[in-house]
Amino acid sequence: QVKKYSIISIVLSVIASLFYIFLYKQNDVMQTVKTLTLLAVLFPVAYFDYIFYKIPNKILKYAVIVRAAELIPETLIYRKEMAGVLILLEFMAVLFLICMVCNLIIRGAMGMGDVKLLLVMGLYLGSAKFILAILVVLLLAFFAAIYFVASGKKTKKDIMPFAPYILAGTYLAVILLGI
Repeated sequence: QVKKYSIISIVLSVIASLFYIFLYKQNDVMQTVKTLTLLAVLFPVAYFDYIFYKIPNKILKYAVIVRAAELIPETLIYRKEMAGVLILLEFMAVLFLICMVCNLIIRGAMGMGDVKLLLVMGLYLGSAKFILAILVVLLLAFFAAIYFVASGKKTKKDIMPFAPYILAGTYLAVILLGI
């Protein structure tokens, strides 16, 4: 059954990636590779979270390794200073602290898989693009929660997988805002 979900998420990821390439042909190669890698990570993670209410650490680990590898040509080709990489790492630390404080204030509102997924998202998007994407993500999740509670499909106590909203919001931000 897991293989079936993996194949479906890969097919969806490829379709979304081709749509992105068609829409944003003018982007430089590294930006396109980063965005496509992020989307390739988000599709299977969102699918697994939706089905099993769990985010696989293995996919997130590979995403971090790939992003670290992408930083090498990014630094060499675009002469990205190490200060830029350090700022990104500082942003990730602040993001982690914010997620942990939210987790402490509202118990069970966000799982650690969601926190790790947001950190991976921040690694790929950087601070400014991440903030735009997370605004879209939170708006989608907010309106979906209102819809589910108002329609009686869920109660306030029910859990909702967050990764599908992270995928949808990030994808919308990528397509609509060009991030």
